[in-house]
Amino acid sequence: MLLKKFLKIKEMGYVPSLRKGTTGIGYTFETLLGKEEDVFPIPDYHDIEIKVKKRYSKGKITLFTAVPDNEVFAVKRIYQEYAICNPNLKYYKTFMLDVEALHYKKYGKHYFRLQVDFDERLIRLEIYDLHFQLIENKISWSFDLIQQKIQQKIQNLAIIKVDVMNQNNQQFFHYYNIHFYELKDFDCFIKLIKIGVIKLTFDISVYLTGPKYGEMHNHGIGFVINEYDIEKMYKK
Repeated sequence: MLLKKFLKIKEMGYVPSLRKGTTGIGYTFETLLGKEEDVFPIPDYHDIEIKVKKRYSKGKITLFTAVPDNEVFAVKRIYQEYAICNPNLKYYKTFMLDVEALHYKKYGKHYFRLQVDFDERLIRLEIYDLHFQLIENKISWSFDLIQQKIQQKIQNLAIIKVDVMNQNNQQFFHYYNIHFYELKDFDCFIKLIKIGVIKLTFDISVYLTGPKYGEMHNHGIGFVINEYDIEKMYKK
């Protein structure tokens, strides 16, 4: 059914964006599908998660978001202890970086790395000082949590390609191609974290408007993969 609806949308050619900003591409397509916007951790269309990407985009695909499940206020503590001043946000503190298992990532006065603990069935966030001495590895995501997120959200995936045209201060989209993918298995997902293909991206900043102005704003901790690596995780 998704393929049939996609083909009808494709035949429409360029359609005007129904929302300004970077979310317009996905929002417009889902609206044309007849889907209402929601915030539930379920696939976008029946059992299929939809990702819309520009023709030449090399950006990452966010598979799902998940906060650590071993510490109630882990995100708040990460922000309080490890965020740094950001000149682009009026020097408010932010914690915004990608972390992987193969390499250390420097942020401020610390290094960060993921560790896959197969014995405890955990993905740990390791934090080091500038001399690579381990400070802590208490923050973690359980395999059970990750498996639950996968089963709820990304067992099946559709990647839709779109051309973008700007005309008279208005964006137009032409959704022209679609590919379907089925997840190989859970063990494959964990192995891809182990070898640095799947990463964790943190996007913790502050509210710059409204009643929460200046307070911490967690935009999400996402498990991400590069689009060119997608067939390491999925069968096409």
